[in-house]
Formats: sequence, C-alpha cells, structure tokens
Amino acid sequence: MKFEVDEFVSIELERFEGDDFSIVLSDPENSTCFGLDEAKTLRNALDLMIGEIEKSERLETEQQERKVLKLTAECWNEFIKLKPTHPSDIGDFADGIHALQKILALRMCRRDRPDIFPIKE
Repeated sequence: MKFEVDEFVSIELERFEGDDFSIVLSDPENSTCFGLDEAKTLRNALDLMIGEIEKSERLETEQQERKVLKLTAECWNEFIKLKPTHPSDIGDFADGIHALQKILALRMCRRDRPDIFPIKE
C-alpha cells in the first residue's frame, strides 16, 4: 500500500510474514517494522494530519474568496459615487461586478460539489 502525502513525501506499507509491516518514508534506507495495530494507528494519525492540512488550506481559500467578494461590493460602492459620463455606465459596471461574483460563486460550487462541478486545473 502506498500513500502519497505530497510530491516530496510518500509512505509505503509493505506486509511481511505474519502481522508485521515495513513503513518506508520516501527513502528506503529509513524503514521500520511495525505490528498491524501500530501500522493502523499510524495510518489513522496520518489521515488526521492530512485532513487537518486540507481543512486549513480550504479555510485559507474561503477567506481569500470572501475578501475578493467583499472587494467587489466596495468597488461598486465607490463606482456609484462617480458622476456618470454615459447612460449605460451603471448597467455595464453592474454587469461586470456580477460576472466577477458569478466566477467566485462557481469556485465555491466546485470546491463544495466537485461531483457536479468538476475542477479543471
């Protein structure tokens, strides 16, 4: 069994005779034998760590998206203080703000429901 933690770290569990496992962290010279229960405990701990890292990254992304969304509102509030120079200025600017907000909303949908809104990198 192999777990890719990131592009630099991988963890490989190799089963030997009985209930012993060898755990290799990226470098085959750094391996240690563990019993089955210890290996399961280590895997659970790693799953929790990876989950916490993903949660932290998600929170950071959500905060940045909220910041950008708030900036679109601030931008609109500042724009409408300007004296119009053309009858369609307000409508065109509103369309642009709505386009930006739509992109942000779709980012949130992709993150929350990748099964419906696939992420393409």
